[in-house]
Amino acid sequence: MKIYITFVIVIFFGCNSVEDKPIDKSKSILSQNTLADSIKWHYYVYNHSCYAIFYDSLRKIDTLIPVIECRIGINDSSLVSKDSIFYSLSLFKPGYNYGYIRYASADGLARYYGNIIPTSHQGIIDYRKNPDSVKYYFLLAERKFIIYLKNYKGFLDPWLKDEAIKRKIIPM
Repeated sequence: MKIYITFVIVIFFGCNSVEDKPIDKSKSILSQNTLADSIKWHYYVYNHSCYAIFYDSLRKIDTLIPVIECRIGINDSSLVSKDSIFYSLSLFKPGYNYGYIRYASADGLARYYGNIIPTSHQGIIDYRKNPDSVKYYFLLAERKFIIYLKNYKGFLDPWLKDEAIKRKIIPM
């Protein structure tokens, strides 16, 4: 009986000692923007040297456009479990209808235990069991991407250009 009374007292004081603090919505918006930016960056890293296939509805032909010249959109996210989310992404270019990325390294992205991993319809890469492999693979891909960006002479998507300037990869 003493244990029961002690338990009730601890619960009562524990619940009453929690302060009602207002929720800072700017932090949650900031973290969502940061996550969206991180997802976009990863998508560019994995697919930077690929071409997006767009259908030109005026000329009725397929057009190849470098991925880094296209705007990325996060279409949808699917919560698979409490620690994993899949993201569906697509590319945008005014006047074109997006089809797919030729030879894509990442068709989409997933967030698994805080790591952002590429997903592909061409095969299964089991990064979930080896989170260190995810980080290593991303660092290698990011190094190649940075070199590619520094040497790229074409047009960059405005978001990507701003991000590359912010990361001090390209000059203003």
